[in-house]
Amino acid sequence: LESFLERITINGQSITPEFMIATYNDIAPYLELVDSKMSNKLSFFESMCA
Repeated sequence: LESFLERITINGQSITPEFMIATYNDIAPYLELVDSKMSNKLSFFESMCA
């Protein structure tokens, strides 16, 4: 395993770093909202499954 992106596929194809960045930027406000409401912040795993 060279990159954790190898573990994320869509229709059998690994995602690109650019797709990961764009997707993270889309969900970041929601992750921050959840973190602000919870006593424990979301883990990396939970964020990546979002």
